[in-house]
Order: sequence, then C-alpha cells, then structure tokens
Amino acid sequence: MLRAGAGSLHRSWKRVCAREVDVAISLYDDSAVDAAEFVAVHRCPGSKFGGLAAFFAENPAIIDDYTHFWLFEDDLYLPFDSVPAMRAVLDRDGFPLCGPSLAPESFATWPITIRNRAFQWRATNFVEIMAPVMSRAFLRRALPLFGANYSGWGYEWVWQAMLGEMGACSAIVDSAPVVHTRPVGSGNLYTAAGSISPHAEMDALLAKHGIDRHAVPFRNLFGMARAERRLVLGAEFSAVALEGCASLREHHPETYETCRAFLAEAPPALDSAAEAARLMGTWACPP
Repeated sequence: MLRAGAGSLHRSWKRVCAREVDVAISLYDDSAVDAAEFVAVHRCPGSKFGGLAAFFAENPAIIDDYTHFWLFEDDLYLPFDSVPAMRAVLDRDGFPLCGPSLAPESFATWPITIRNRAFQWRATNFVEIMAPVMSRAFLRRALPLFGANYSGWGYEWVWQAMLGEMGACSAIVDSAPVVHTRPVGSGNLYTAAGSISPHAEMDALLAKHGIDRHAVPFRNLFGMARAERRLVLGAEFSAVALEGCASLREHHPETYETCRAFLAEAPPALDSAAEAARLMGTWACPP
C-alpha cells in the first residue's frame, strides 16, 4: 500500500515486486499513473496516514481480501529479495505488527531498526512508521488512530500499547531490508506540512494516551537466528547481535559504532523461552 507522489521511488521496484504482491496506491498529488498496474488507485491530498485512512474508508472491502498490509512511504527502495523474505516470515510467524530493517546505507533515526545480519527477525518493542506491516486484525485495531495527527509521529508508541493489550509483540525483519533514501523529515509530505511541528504533535498524542515514551527504552526482546530456525535469548542474543553488526565495521564504521553502543546500553534480551512464547501469543514459533 503506497502513499506516493511525483517523486516516489516505487517506479524502480513496482513491476518486479508485483510478481510477489498486489500493490495499491494512494496519491497525495495529481501525478499520472497507469491504473492497470495497481489493484486500486486513490487520490487524497494531505498526510500519509490521513490519506491511508481515507483510502480504507473508501475501499473497506479490500481489508477482507488480504491477510497483511505493508504501508509504504514513497522514499523507500524495496529490493526484490525482501518481498519473498517478508512473505516467508509472515507465513511462518504472522506477527500482528512488524517492519523491515533498514539497510546500512539508509538514512536512519533509530539504531534498533538497522539490519542485523545474524537474525531473520528480532522481536522488539518498537516498529517505525515508515513501512509497517500490519495483520488484518491489527490494521482494524489501528485504523481509528490514522489521521490523529498530520505527521504520524508518536503512532509507534500507541501501537506498542495496543500490542500490550493483545499480549503480543512486534518484530523488525532483518531478512527483508529496505533502503530509506532521504533524511528524516525531508520528504514531500513533510514539506507540505508547513508550520506543523511533528515533535509537538507527538507530545500531544502521547499525552492524550497517557504514554511516556522515555519510560520504556527501545529493546530487542529475542531473535530468530538467520542460519537456523531457533530462538536466540538472553546473553547469547547480545553476543550474536554483536557478531551480526560486525559486517558494518569496514564500510559503515559510524553505523557500526552506533549499533554497538545501542546494544551495550539497551536493556538485555529476555532469557526465558516461555516468556518469549507468551509474548508471541498465538504467533508463537514451534519449538
């Protein structure tokens, strides 16, 4: 599901990836598109999530047609290999909310989102707004929030509160990276926001929901090993995660140091397989 405009990168990956997934587009400007390339074409000026709210309001039946929805921004490059990799994770593990990792050449805000090559995925308490993947059930739960503010800033923490109510957790999928090609806050949707302050919007939204985003630091809860299908927990997670970052050292030394510092400072991973299974709920992995 693309929220896109004239400068969108989807033209660089849409035709190839369409072999694996259906793509719908919601345009925030008057860009011309070939309707035959999409399962649905929608136009609505304004923000990403406000436009998505309008799309689903006008196309409610589409929610029943799919099990998962990948809500994309227009400055993301999607490598073909990431599409079947994401589908494989959803088929096996079916997280209600997950997101792709960011390739190390990306403009990234949060170290937890940067790809770690040691894992297929990491269960986390954070998934960024730029390209979340939602199950049908979680999308229905989250839709009333879409359009609560212009920027979408703060949604991530409200989503985690929703997951807590469900007894579930989210994940960052390392086997399905994307590339964020623009500095944060520089895209067309931000430009159109004018004097709106994303930081002020986030503070107001979280205050409304009674959430202190500083009270719970970002955390990797556990991971699924890339080389073999097994959960990685506790102290082993830290060791494996550091090894997974090592590939960054040569070509992305600053990103390597950022990730290493985050791993050193973040709360430790869970050390209980039973607790991990409880958090995954009905999406628990086989032993």
